[in-house]
Amino acid sequence: KVFSLLLAEGIIDAKDVNNFADEILSKETNSEFEFIELSTTKNSNDLISLLNKLSINCENKIAYRAIFGIYRRAFFFRC
Repeated sequence: KVFSLLLAEGIIDAKDVNNFADEILSKETNSEFEFIELSTTKNSNDLISLLNKLSINCENKIAYRAIFGIYRRAFFFRC
């Protein structure tokens, strides 16, 4: 869900999601189909739809907490 929200806001792009999935796939011997889909989907809107489908049971509140933590950490390391 976090990736979906960040992608929708333009904070990350499709290539970031593809790279994340590629990294996971490179470390696994039996790859999950979902990571293959994330790795090969290049269109941002399609990725958002796929990520939303994969995170259907995730609460937005939890995702926004994670995003806040990411922002806070990024700000902290800049100071």
